[in-house]
Amino acid sequence: MSRRIKLYLSAAGIIILPFLATHFFVPNKQFESNAEQFEFAQTYQEGVPACEAYAELLKADSLNSSYQFAFAKEWYNADKKERQFMQFRLRKQDAFPPDRDARWRNSSDAQLRNHGLFGRAALDIYLNRAVDTKFFLDSISDDNFPGKNLLLGMAALDIEAFDTAEKYFQQEVVNDEFKQIALEELYQIYLRHGSYDKISDLLNEPLLNGIISPTLERYIYFWRGDYLKYFITIPKHMYSGASWMVLIGAVLVVLMWLYYMAQLNKLVNITVSLVVTCFFLACVADVPCLMLYDLYTALGFGFEGSFINDLTYSIFGIGLIEELTKLLPILLLLKIKPNWFNKPMDYIFAAMACALAFSFTENIMYFSKHGLEIISTRAIVCVLGHMICSCIAVYGFVVAKFNNKKGGLVLTLIKYFLLACVLHGVYDFGLIYSESGALWFISVFAELAGLYYWGSILNNSLNNSGAYANQKLLNLERLNVSLVALFCGFFFIEYFVYSIVFGPSQSIFVVEKAAFSGLYIIPFLAFRLSRIDLSPSGWDSLVGSDNITFDLTEILDHPFSLHALKNVGTIATMLPCNGIITERITIKNDRNWFLFVPDAGSKHPNRLLLKLKDDQYTYDTKDVVVYVRQVKQVTVFNEGPLPLNIFPFVDWGVLNKLD
Repeated sequence: MSRRIKLYLSAAGIIILPFLATHFFVPNKQFESNAEQFEFAQTYQEGVPACEAYAELLKADSLNSSYQFAFAKEWYNADKKERQFMQFRLRKQDAFPPDRDARWRNSSDAQLRNHGLFGRAALDIYLNRAVDTKFFLDSISDDNFPGKNLLLGMAALDIEAFDTAEKYFQQEVVNDEFKQIALEELYQIYLRHGSYDKISDLLNEPLLNGIISPTLERYIYFWRGDYLKYFITIPKHMYSGASWMVLIGAVLVVLMWLYYMAQLNKLVNITVSLVVTCFFLACVADVPCLMLYDLYTALGFGFEGSFINDLTYSIFGIGLIEELTKLLPILLLLKIKPNWFNKPMDYIFAAMACALAFSFTENIMYFSKHGLEIISTRAIVCVLGHMICSCIAVYGFVVAKFNNKKGGLVLTLIKYFLLACVLHGVYDFGLIYSESGALWFISVFAELAGLYYWGSILNNSLNNSGAYANQKLLNLERLNVSLVALFCGFFFIEYFVYSIVFGPSQSIFVVEKAAFSGLYIIPFLAFRLSRIDLSPSGWDSLVGSDNITFDLTEILDHPFSLHALKNVGTIATMLPCNGIITERITIKNDRNWFLFVPDAGSKHPNRLLLKLKDDQYTYDTKDVVVYVRQVKQVTVFNEGPLPLNIFPFVDWGVLNKLD
């Protein structure tokens, strides 16, 4: 078993043991009342765990329409396969709500019959069966039944009877049990029809104090032209609902990635002021980001449910807005502090810091909304995605300034910026597009493609920022294992906290969700980072490289014997000889040449350049055939990437490593 595999297995084992201990020894959460459990489920749970919580509540309080409605909503949102297992479990306990509703619809008791009809109507509305919904609701004998007008309004929306839907929602607003949902539906109707005066009235209604979210409040102020209150509300939108657990989770994500950057900095010695300044400037980048989103919404550009429109919005709405706002701190510093950008890794570290800060604020909003069960997914997939896209967007500056490629500065910048927007947009499109439940693979493809590009960008930038000269200061393989261990640690922390709050029986769903939504990226990330190949300069294409696959430490400063493949010609007068391979050389963007220094007293005292004839072999292979070229001036190695023609080809040689 290789050393690398042992390292990764050790990191996995460190996580699995406490995971098992937590699962078997942490007790499940207990609730003092149904109201507490209902609030808990609404706030923290979704999908199957929420359905099971509502089913348990309905066993204790079967005549509660709020529980019925909540169950129907989460039943629709739950994964189909998970729903089948849950349905089987609940039916064994005679606790499956739809079965109970079916029995009650034929009951002679009016109250039971009404609840049975309402439960079936709630399921039908989320299954887009508006006609069936109305049939069951019309059969409810009590016109003031809680939630009846809400479902009638939702059924009217399905057939685009907006005036009728508005009337039903307005009637439901007076019912405290479904007030917030009815208000949200009213807002969506007003928003769709541009009825900003009615939206403004919602904000002024005393009954709605504490109901309207900061997001809705921000939109209303924007459309009303009250820009002072609009600007004040933006930070409220960003940080409302941020508990101490949410803040700790967001900070831990930042610290993990800062650790990785700090370790990489041992190779390139980037100015710390650059990273710190970019981070704090980008922390407020969400402000112009939200403003641009509001502008797009005011112009009527957003998701509409059509494939072409939603893909276009994902790229030129979400992708363009977020990549542009993350780039703003770098553009500002290029103007006022150009001396901070002297090598490629200056740009890459600045981009990573901006992406990390932008994600910090975004994570606070997402953690507040969805809970800490998404922390590992956000830490691994989403933050990494932001860093990948930011590095691609800024790579145009690196190529234009340091690689001297033809094509012009503007075209180079636009090309890489658009590539970042496309990858970002395609990733979000696969997740958000309302009719694309089976298009999750698009997001995975975009993430993996971006990860591949990011590896090449990181490799090129390190190689042209002096990292090769400092490679003894950092073991990249150990750093990659540490990063994987940190990711696994985040996964365990997420599970542990969730177990304490919800209990292990509910937390198993977090494990499954995290595995499918985030942990899949870890082996790909580990593999891509393991392919980083430090060399003195050299630029690889983003879509392919000639990275070596063997361990340089087994080659450099080790003794070898070199003799001619055919004992004729010039090479026969130079060889055989013994010597050592002292360093790696980049020639004509080919990083696989090595400097061979013959021992004192050899037939040919001048240094030679060697390269494997066949890449499938390594320098440890016995009798490996190599190219042999002469080195006439040692000093030329300090002059950057070298042309091949200044090193005359001698012939083929045969190399053997000496024990």
